Amino acid sequence: MNDLHGYVRTRLRDRTRTVAERFIADGDIVAVEAKGDNVTPEGVRYDNDYCLVFRLEDGKIKEIREYCDSVLTEKALGPFPQTAVRAAS
Repeated sequence: MNDLHGYVRTRLRDRTRTVAERFIADGDIVAVEAKGDNVTPEGVRYDNDYCLVFRLEDGKIKEIREYCDSVLTEKALGPFPQTAVRAAS
C-alpha cells in the first residue's frame, strides 16, 4: 500500500480525492463505483474511473481490490518506479 499509494500521493497536487457514485452490496461483499477528481503538480487532470470491491468480516474491512484504467494512470502520472520484488518464502 505504501509503495503504490505513497507514489501516487507524490504525483498529485492535493490529497487524493475519489468520489463514490454507486454501491452494490451482497452479503459480505460491497462493490463501489467511483470517480477520481485529481490534478498533478503540472496541472494534468487525473480523473480515473474505479471499481473498488470490499470484503468485510465481523464488520471490518478485510480485503480491498481496486480496478482502474492503468493506461490512463501512467499517461497522467508517468511510469511507476520499479520496486524490488520479494520471492515467496
